[in-house]
Amino acid sequence: GKDVWKAPLDLVVGTMPMNAGPLTYDGHHLFFLSQDQVIAVDADTGAAAWKRNLGTGIYGLQVASDGTILTDGYSTNSDQSVTATTGLDPDSGAVLWTIAGTGTPVPDPDGGQSLLVVNTQPNSPYVARLDPADRPSAKPAVPADAPDCPSGMTAISWTQYADGAILLCRLDQTYAVVFPAHPD
Repeated sequence: GKDVWKAPLDLVVGTMPMNAGPLTYDGHHLFFLSQDQVIAVDADTGAAAWKRNLGTGIYGLQVASDGTILTDGYSTNSDQSVTATTGLDPDSGAVLWTIAGTGTPVPDPDGGQSLLVVNTQPNSPYVARLDPADRPSAKPAVPADAPDCPSGMTAISWTQYADGAILLCRLDQTYAVVFPAHPD
């Protein structure tokens, strides 16, 4: 019952009270949320590992079987409230994907995990099972015939389509887009 650590939280909560739950734990981070932020706290020290402001009100926080953080959130446009589920990388807080509707991790027939998504928007109601819910276990490889990134940069994404392709390169916070058939 003794404090191992106690850490203040630097949050802007606005008019709504802080929602500190549900707390989840992935072995090295505790995850909790405020009105529109997900915060990861180092379980050993209490220091904030990362914060991600999703710009939406967050009403749900879950962890998929591979550790992906799933947030259910809402935003209001001019006519209606819109819900979305966002997948976050548990180590960095990076947004992995977002899909309209509210998602729940469920077992799939092969023993893994799927994401059951219900979208109740008036113009496009649906229910869908996304398979799998897990993050990819391996990074996709850039094709051997792809152009090189500028010096010192690393390829982080490759997209190929019917009449061309795009290579996205990164060095720290600097990005470059390479079009293989572009004159520049």
